[in-house]
Amino acid sequence: MTDRDFITKLNSLQKTAPDQAWLKSNRELLLTQISNSGAENLSIWKTLVINFFSLAKASVRPAYALGIFALVLIMGSLFGNQVFSNVKPNDSLYIARIISEKAKLNTILNSDSRDKLAAVCDPARAGNQRRVGRSEIQQ
Repeated sequence: MTDRDFITKLNSLQKTAPDQAWLKSNRELLLTQISNSGAENLSIWKTLVINFFSLAKASVRPAYALGIFALVLIMGSLFGNQVFSNVKPNDSLYIARIISEKAKLNTILNSDSRDKLAAVCDPARAGNQRRVGRSEIQQ
């Protein structure tokens, strides 16, 4: 079977419709399942309460995910600099150290404190790069 034959068969399947007897039997099955669940016996207030709690559960889940994401982002910017402080330029986590330093710099609002931290981070990074370069040359 070639691709062209396969595409023509798929296109012909798009034009098919389900059998009316099958639709009717499935509709009756779903209606009997609904009627056996007791949902038609609930009062309007009970239905509204169930719908409200269902909506509340569905709307709170993204808020939890956003809160956890923000917590991880804030904790990473606060403590990531300490975790990655011993990482050298030839280590696999060195890019995480650079990102952590930049995040730490961007979260400091006071410009004097930010400049002091930048003055500490940049020479330390340059010193690490020089030491790694010397050790690679000696090997």
